Amino acid sequence: QGGKFARYNLPSYTAGGTYPTADTAYDLTSKISPFMANYILALAFDPNHNVIYLGGWNGALGLYNTTSYTAGGTYPTADTAYSLTAKVSSFCGGCNNSALVYDAVNDVLYDGRNNGLFHRYNTQFYIAGGTYPTADTAYDLSSKFSSLGFIESLAFDSSSQIIYIPTTYNNRFARYNTTFYTGGGVYPTADTGYILESKISSFGTAGLHDIAYNSASKVVHVVGDNGTFYRYNTT
Repeated sequence: QGGKFARYNLPSYTAGGTYPTADTAYDLTSKISPFMANYILALAFDPNHNVIYLGGWNGALGLYNTTSYTAGGTYPTADTAYSLTAKVSSFCGGCNNSALVYDAVNDVLYDGRNNGLFHRYNTQFYIAGGTYPTADTAYDLSSKFSSLGFIESLAFDSSSQIIYIPTTYNNRFARYNTTFYTGGGVYPTADTGYILESKISSFGTAGLHDIAYNSASKVVHVVGDNGTFYRYNTT
């Protein structure tokens, strides 16, 4: 099926514009259909610039500038979608882009794939330099782990710069310290992946599907096959 994409104005919406009516949905599918012809599997939002990132089947990756977008740049037009698939296609031809998280502090998008690949995309607004220095460029981070399974979701600890990764099929649970990580501790090194599977292996071998991070209590919750539900207290 084709990827469907819509906007819904909440009952409290008062901003008017192209899509003016509160408590109303608008079909935006035509904005993305040229490059997102199949299922949309993941969304992530950049609150700094009012941009939505979309991941889908067959390696599709794109962005949609909302009507509030005013930042110009490489992808300049509001209420317009652009394909980013070519930025990541060399890493993963047709593998599905099944999970996204956005680092709003550094303007970096991270994606996880159905075959266990893991990537970083520096948006056009990226200025931090470092190991992965170039804006509007993707980098393959898959080698940070010995192996990962189907990545269906990601959770981001923005204050500590850690991404938590559950996977389906092999019950793999992992952590990636971004290049901005400075926390030291048990898992001390930036730009490094750590396998945390031993923390949950005693509960069984159910595949892991979805994850949520509580920034106030520093706790990760994960759900898996057969109704399994785990809590992991972070370091």
